[in-house]
Amino acid sequence: MGLRRFASLMLVFVFCSFPVYASAIQQNTETFRQVLFELFTTLEDASVMTPNVSNSILDFSEAEMEAYAASFKDKDYFINLAQHIIKDINYSKNLTDVQTPEPPKAESVFAADMLSSKPFPPDYPPDSGAYKRLVLDSLRIFGLLQKADDRCDTGKLASFNEVYYQVAKAAEEADEVCKVAGCDPIGIVCASVCGVIAAARVAVIAARMPLDLCEIQDGNVDGAEIEAAYENSEGLIYNLNEHDTDIKDQLDRIEGNQNAMEELQLEGLIADPNFLVILYLPERKGGKLEKVYEIVMKRIQQAKDAGIDVRNAQSNIENAIQAYFAENYQMSYKQLKSAYDKIQY
Repeated sequence: MGLRRFASLMLVFVFCSFPVYASAIQQNTETFRQVLFELFTTLEDASVMTPNVSNSILDFSEAEMEAYAASFKDKDYFINLAQHIIKDINYSKNLTDVQTPEPPKAESVFAADMLSSKPFPPDYPPDSGAYKRLVLDSLRIFGLLQKADDRCDTGKLASFNEVYYQVAKAAEEADEVCKVAGCDPIGIVCASVCGVIAAARVAVIAARMPLDLCEIQDGNVDGAEIEAAYENSEGLIYNLNEHDTDIKDQLDRIEGNQNAMEELQLEGLIADPNFLVILYLPERKGGKLEKVYEIVMKRIQQAKDAGIDVRNAQSNIENAIQAYFAENYQMSYKQLKSAYDKIQY
Protein backbone atom coordinates (compact mmCIF):
# COMPACT_ATOMS: atom_id res chain seq x y z
CA MET A 1 0.00 0.00 0.00
CA GLY A 2 2.80 2.40 0.91
CA LEU A 3 4.59 1.86 -2.43
CA ARG A 4 1.43 2.65 -4.38
CA ARG A 5 0.86 5.85 -2.41
CA PHE A 6 4.53 6.80 -2.83
CA ALA A 7 4.21 6.29 -6.58
CA SER A 8 1.09 8.47 -6.62
CA LEU A 9 2.91 11.26 -4.86
CA MET A 10 5.80 11.00 -7.31
CA LEU A 11 3.31 11.47 -10.17
CA VAL A 12 1.96 14.57 -8.45
CA PHE A 13 5.38 16.16 -8.38
CA VAL A 14 6.18 15.10 -11.96
CA PHE A 15 2.97 16.71 -13.20
CA CYS A 16 3.82 19.84 -11.21
CA SER A 17 6.79 20.37 -13.51
CA PHE A 18 4.36 21.11 -16.40
CA PRO A 19 2.69 24.56 -16.10
CA VAL A 20 -0.84 23.45 -17.10
CA TYR A 21 -0.92 20.48 -14.73
CA ALA A 22 0.81 22.45 -12.00
CA SER A 23 -1.86 25.16 -12.17
CA ALA A 24 -4.70 22.62 -11.98
CA ILE A 25 -3.10 20.71 -9.11
CA GLN A 26 -2.41 23.91 -7.19
CA GLN A 27 -6.03 25.05 -7.60
CA ASN A 28 -7.39 21.67 -6.42
CA THR A 29 -4.93 21.63 -3.53
CA GLU A 30 -5.94 25.10 -2.35
CA THR A 31 -9.62 24.11 -2.53
CA PHE A 32 -8.82 21.06 -0.40
CA ARG A 33 -6.82 23.21 2.03
CA GLN A 34 -9.76 25.63 2.43
CA VAL A 35 -12.25 22.81 3.08
CA LEU A 36 -9.91 21.16 5.61
CA PHE A 37 -9.30 24.48 7.35
CA GLU A 38 -13.03 25.21 7.64
CA LEU A 39 -13.76 21.68 8.86
CA PHE A 40 -11.14 21.58 11.60
CA THR A 41 -11.72 25.20 12.61
CA THR A 42 -15.36 24.26 13.15
CA LEU A 43 -14.54 21.01 14.98
CA GLU A 44 -11.89 22.56 17.23
CA ASP A 45 -14.01 25.60 18.05
CA ALA A 46 -17.05 23.46 18.93
CA SER A 47 -14.90 21.09 21.02
CA VAL A 48 -13.14 23.93 22.90
CA MET A 49 -9.81 22.63 21.57
CA THR A 50 -6.64 24.56 20.80
CA PRO A 51 -6.64 25.21 17.01
CA ASN A 52 -3.53 23.10 16.38
CA VAL A 53 -4.86 21.32 13.29
CA SER A 54 -6.40 24.34 11.55
CA ASN A 55 -3.25 26.40 12.19
CA SER A 56 -1.05 23.60 10.82
CA ILE A 57 -3.18 23.39 7.67
CA LEU A 58 -2.65 27.11 7.05
CA ASP A 59 1.09 26.72 7.68
CA PHE A 60 1.54 23.78 5.28
CA SER A 61 3.69 24.64 2.30
CA GLU A 62 2.19 23.95 -1.11
CA ALA A 63 4.20 20.72 -1.36
CA GLU A 64 3.12 19.59 2.12
CA MET A 65 -0.51 20.34 1.33
CA GLU A 66 -0.29 18.34 -1.89
CA ALA A 67 1.29 15.46 0.04
CA TYR A 68 -1.44 15.48 2.69
CA ALA A 69 -4.19 15.76 0.05
CA ALA A 70 -2.70 12.77 -1.78
CA SER A 71 -3.17 10.70 1.40
CA PHE A 72 -6.96 10.88 0.91
CA LYS A 73 -7.97 8.23 -1.61
CA ASP A 74 -11.14 10.05 -2.73
CA LYS A 75 -10.71 13.79 -2.18
CA ASP A 76 -13.98 14.72 -3.89
CA TYR A 77 -15.92 12.40 -1.61
CA PHE A 78 -14.18 13.82 1.46
CA ILE A 79 -14.77 17.42 0.32
CA ASN A 80 -18.51 16.76 -0.10
CA LEU A 81 -18.64 15.00 3.27
CA ALA A 82 -16.75 17.83 5.02
CA GLN A 83 -18.93 20.52 3.44
CA HIS A 84 -22.03 18.64 4.58
CA ILE A 85 -20.68 18.50 8.15
CA ILE A 86 -19.73 22.20 8.10
CA LYS A 87 -23.18 23.18 6.82
CA ASP A 88 -24.94 21.13 9.49
CA ILE A 89 -22.75 22.49 12.28
CA ASN A 90 -23.28 26.09 11.20
CA TYR A 91 -27.03 25.50 11.08
CA SER A 92 -27.02 23.91 14.54
CA LYS A 93 -24.82 26.68 15.90
CA ASN A 94 -27.30 29.31 14.72
CA LEU A 95 -30.14 27.42 16.41
CA THR A 96 -28.09 27.12 19.61
CA ASP A 97 -27.43 30.86 19.60
CA VAL A 98 -31.13 31.79 19.45
CA GLN A 99 -32.77 28.96 21.39
CA THR A 100 -32.75 28.23 25.10
CA PRO A 101 -32.32 24.47 25.60
CA GLU A 102 -35.25 22.75 27.24
CA PRO A 103 -34.58 21.48 30.76
CA PRO A 104 -34.21 17.71 31.05
CA LYS A 105 -37.42 15.87 31.79
CA ALA A 106 -37.72 14.87 35.45
CA GLU A 107 -39.96 11.89 34.87
CA SER A 108 -39.74 8.44 36.35
CA VAL A 109 -39.49 5.49 34.02
CA PHE A 110 -42.53 4.07 35.86
CA ALA A 111 -45.98 5.58 36.26
CA ALA A 112 -46.61 7.23 39.64
CA ASP A 113 -49.64 5.08 40.45
CA MET A 114 -47.53 1.91 40.19
CA LEU A 115 -45.43 2.91 43.21
CA SER A 116 -46.20 3.17 46.88
CA SER A 117 -43.80 6.14 47.27
CA LYS A 118 -42.79 9.22 45.31
CA PRO A 119 -41.18 8.29 41.97
CA PHE A 120 -37.41 8.60 41.75
CA PRO A 121 -36.51 10.74 38.70
CA PRO A 122 -33.41 9.97 36.63
CA ASP A 123 -30.40 12.06 37.66
CA TYR A 124 -29.49 13.24 34.17
CA PRO A 125 -26.20 15.03 33.39
CA PRO A 126 -26.16 18.66 34.60
CA ASP A 127 -26.94 21.33 32.03
CA SER A 128 -24.51 23.68 33.78
CA GLY A 129 -20.89 24.12 34.73
CA ALA A 130 -17.98 22.29 33.14
CA TYR A 131 -20.13 19.42 31.82
CA LYS A 132 -22.33 21.84 29.89
CA ARG A 133 -19.34 23.75 28.51
CA LEU A 134 -17.20 20.76 27.56
CA VAL A 135 -19.82 18.18 26.53
CA LEU A 136 -23.39 19.44 26.03
CA ASP A 137 -22.58 22.74 24.31
CA SER A 138 -20.23 20.95 21.90
CA LEU A 139 -22.78 18.24 21.09
CA ARG A 140 -25.46 20.89 20.51
CA ILE A 141 -23.22 22.71 18.06
CA PHE A 142 -22.52 19.40 16.33
CA GLY A 143 -26.31 19.01 16.03
CA LEU A 144 -26.23 15.68 17.85
CA LEU A 145 -28.63 16.56 20.69
CA GLN A 146 -30.64 19.40 22.24
CA LYS A 147 -31.35 18.50 25.87
CA ALA A 148 -29.18 17.19 28.68
CA ASP A 149 -31.24 13.98 28.83
CA ASP A 150 -30.86 13.26 25.10
CA ARG A 151 -28.71 10.54 23.61
CA CYS A 152 -26.74 11.41 20.50
CA ASP A 153 -28.57 11.21 17.18
CA THR A 154 -27.11 8.04 15.65
CA GLY A 155 -28.05 9.10 12.12
CA LYS A 156 -26.10 12.35 12.30
CA LEU A 157 -23.29 10.70 14.24
CA ALA A 158 -22.67 8.42 11.25
CA SER A 159 -21.37 11.39 9.21
CA PHE A 160 -18.88 12.31 11.95
CA ASN A 161 -17.82 8.68 12.15
CA GLU A 162 -17.12 8.68 8.41
CA VAL A 163 -15.05 11.88 8.70
CA TYR A 164 -13.03 10.26 11.49
CA TYR A 165 -12.48 7.14 9.38
CA GLN A 166 -11.29 9.14 6.35
CA VAL A 167 -8.93 11.30 8.43
CA ALA A 168 -7.53 8.26 10.26
CA LYS A 169 -6.92 6.40 6.99
CA ALA A 170 -5.18 9.47 5.54
CA ALA A 171 -2.86 9.63 8.55
CA GLU A 172 -2.06 5.94 8.10
CA GLU A 173 -1.39 6.42 4.38
CA ALA A 174 0.89 9.41 5.00
CA ASP A 175 2.83 7.47 7.62
CA GLU A 176 3.33 4.50 5.29
CA VAL A 177 4.51 6.71 2.43
CA CYS A 178 6.93 8.47 4.78
CA LYS A 179 8.39 5.11 5.83
CA VAL A 180 8.78 3.97 2.21
CA ALA A 181 10.39 7.27 1.20
CA GLY A 182 12.95 6.76 3.92
CA CYS A 183 12.89 10.39 5.08
CA ASP A 184 15.88 11.36 2.94
CA PRO A 185 16.32 15.06 3.84
CA ILE A 186 17.21 15.79 0.20
CA GLY A 187 14.17 14.05 -1.24
CA ILE A 188 11.37 16.53 -2.00
CA VAL A 189 8.60 13.94 -1.71
CA CYS A 190 9.88 12.51 1.55
CA ALA A 191 10.26 15.93 3.17
CA SER A 192 6.75 16.91 2.11
CA VAL A 193 5.04 13.73 3.28
CA CYS A 194 6.91 13.39 6.55
CA GLY A 195 6.33 17.05 7.34
CA VAL A 196 2.58 16.51 7.73
CA ILE A 197 2.66 13.40 9.95
CA ALA A 198 2.42 15.21 13.31
CA ALA A 199 -0.51 17.38 12.18
CA ALA A 200 -2.24 14.37 10.59
CA ARG A 201 -2.13 12.51 13.92
CA VAL A 202 -3.57 15.45 15.86
CA ALA A 203 -6.27 15.72 13.16
CA VAL A 204 -7.34 12.17 14.03
CA ILE A 205 -7.95 13.21 17.65
CA ALA A 206 -9.94 16.30 16.60
CA ALA A 207 -12.06 14.24 14.18
CA ARG A 208 -12.73 11.66 16.91
CA MET A 209 -13.92 14.25 19.44
CA PRO A 210 -17.66 14.13 18.53
CA LEU A 211 -17.58 10.33 18.89
CA ASP A 212 -15.84 10.48 22.28
CA LEU A 213 -18.22 13.12 23.61
CA CYS A 214 -21.22 11.07 22.52
CA GLU A 215 -19.83 8.03 24.31
CA ILE A 216 -19.61 10.07 27.52
CA GLN A 217 -23.10 11.60 27.16
CA ASP A 218 -24.85 8.35 26.21
CA GLY A 219 -23.16 6.57 29.10
CA ASN A 220 -24.34 9.22 31.57
CA VAL A 221 -27.93 9.08 30.30
CA ASP A 222 -27.93 5.28 30.43
CA GLY A 223 -26.56 5.35 33.97
CA ALA A 224 -29.18 7.86 35.14
CA GLU A 225 -32.09 5.87 33.72
CA ILE A 226 -30.82 2.52 34.98
CA GLU A 227 -30.42 3.99 38.46
CA ALA A 228 -33.94 5.44 38.36
CA ALA A 229 -35.38 2.17 37.08
CA TYR A 230 -33.81 0.29 39.95
CA GLU A 231 -34.92 2.87 42.54
CA ASN A 232 -38.48 2.54 41.28
CA SER A 233 -38.51 -1.25 41.07
CA GLU A 234 -40.75 -3.31 43.31
CA GLY A 235 -37.76 -5.22 44.61
CA LEU A 236 -36.40 -2.03 46.21
CA ILE A 237 -38.47 -2.52 49.38
CA TYR A 238 -37.32 -6.00 50.36
CA ASN A 239 -33.87 -6.36 48.76
CA LEU A 240 -31.71 -3.72 50.43
CA ASN A 241 -28.44 -5.56 49.90
CA GLU A 242 -28.88 -5.76 46.14
CA HIS A 243 -30.12 -2.17 46.16
CA ASP A 244 -26.95 -0.94 47.85
CA THR A 245 -24.79 -2.91 45.45
CA ASP A 246 -26.62 -1.54 42.42
CA ILE A 247 -26.44 2.05 43.65
CA LYS A 248 -22.70 1.62 44.18
CA ASP A 249 -22.39 0.26 40.64
CA GLN A 250 -24.26 3.25 39.27
CA LEU A 251 -22.13 5.70 41.25
CA ASP A 252 -19.04 3.91 39.96
CA ARG A 253 -20.37 4.26 36.44
CA ILE A 254 -21.02 7.97 36.87
CA GLU A 255 -17.56 8.40 38.32
CA GLY A 256 -16.19 6.43 35.38
CA ASN A 257 -17.81 8.81 32.91
CA GLN A 258 -16.36 11.78 34.76
CA ASN A 259 -12.96 10.11 34.58
CA ALA A 260 -13.52 9.59 30.85
CA MET A 261 -14.03 13.34 30.44
CA GLU A 262 -10.79 14.05 32.28
CA GLU A 263 -8.99 11.41 30.20
CA LEU A 264 -10.32 12.97 26.99
CA GLN A 265 -8.95 16.40 27.92
CA LEU A 266 -5.62 14.94 29.06
CA GLU A 267 -5.22 12.99 25.82
CA GLY A 268 -5.59 16.24 23.90
CA LEU A 269 -2.63 17.62 25.87
CA ILE A 270 -0.55 14.51 25.13
CA ALA A 271 -1.13 15.01 21.40
CA ASP A 272 0.01 18.62 21.64
CA PRO A 273 3.67 19.03 20.55
CA ASN A 274 4.35 21.21 23.59
CA PHE A 275 5.53 19.45 26.77
CA LEU A 276 3.59 20.75 29.77
CA VAL A 277 5.15 20.38 33.22
CA ILE A 278 1.98 18.82 34.64
CA LEU A 279 2.31 15.94 32.15
CA TYR A 280 5.78 14.75 33.13
CA LEU A 281 5.59 15.25 36.88
CA PRO A 282 4.43 12.27 38.98
CA GLU A 283 1.20 12.46 40.96
CA ARG A 284 2.96 12.93 44.28
CA LYS A 285 4.43 16.15 42.89
CA GLY A 286 1.13 17.42 41.53
CA GLY A 287 1.50 16.00 38.01
CA LYS A 288 -0.32 13.52 35.76
CA LEU A 289 2.50 11.22 34.64
CA GLU A 290 0.87 8.05 36.00
CA LYS A 291 -2.41 8.97 34.31
CA VAL A 292 -0.55 9.56 31.03
CA TYR A 293 0.88 6.05 31.38
CA GLU A 294 -2.62 4.58 31.85
CA ILE A 295 -3.97 6.39 28.77
CA VAL A 296 -1.07 5.35 26.55
CA MET A 297 -1.30 1.71 27.68
CA LYS A 298 -5.04 1.75 27.02
CA ARG A 299 -4.53 3.08 23.48
CA ILE A 300 -1.75 0.56 22.79
CA GLN A 301 -4.05 -2.30 23.81
CA GLN A 302 -6.81 -0.92 21.57
CA ALA A 303 -4.36 -0.67 18.67
CA LYS A 304 -3.15 -4.23 19.33
CA ASP A 305 -6.74 -5.51 19.39
CA ALA A 306 -7.28 -3.78 16.03
CA GLY A 307 -4.38 -5.73 14.53
CA ILE A 308 -1.82 -2.91 14.55
CA ASP A 309 1.82 -3.82 15.17
CA VAL A 310 2.68 -2.16 18.48
CA ARG A 311 6.15 -3.61 19.03
CA ASN A 312 7.89 -0.26 18.43
CA ALA A 313 5.61 1.39 20.94
CA GLN A 314 6.30 -1.36 23.49
CA SER A 315 10.02 -0.57 23.46
CA ASN A 316 9.20 3.04 24.34
CA ILE A 317 7.03 1.82 27.23
CA GLU A 318 9.92 -0.21 28.65
CA ASN A 319 12.20 2.84 28.41
CA ALA A 320 9.52 4.99 30.07
CA ILE A 321 9.24 2.62 33.03
CA GLN A 322 13.01 2.54 33.50
CA ALA A 323 13.21 6.34 33.36
CA TYR A 324 10.34 6.66 35.85
CA PHE A 325 12.04 4.52 38.49
CA ALA A 326 15.27 6.41 37.85
CA GLU A 327 13.24 9.57 38.64
CA ASN A 328 13.96 10.94 35.17
CA TYR A 329 10.35 11.93 34.78
CA GLN A 330 10.71 14.16 31.74
CA MET A 331 12.39 11.36 29.79
CA SER A 332 9.70 8.96 31.00
CA TYR A 333 7.01 11.26 29.56
CA LYS A 334 8.89 11.69 26.27
CA GLN A 335 9.03 7.91 25.87
CA LEU A 336 5.30 7.61 26.63
CA LYS A 337 4.48 10.33 24.11
CA SER A 338 6.66 8.64 21.50
CA ALA A 339 4.78 5.36 22.08
CA TYR A 340 1.45 7.22 21.80
CA ASP A 341 2.44 8.93 18.54
CA LYS A 342 3.43 5.62 16.94
CA ILE A 343 -0.10 4.18 17.18
CA GLN A 344 -2.13 7.24 16.13
CA TYR A 345 -3.40 6.26 12.70
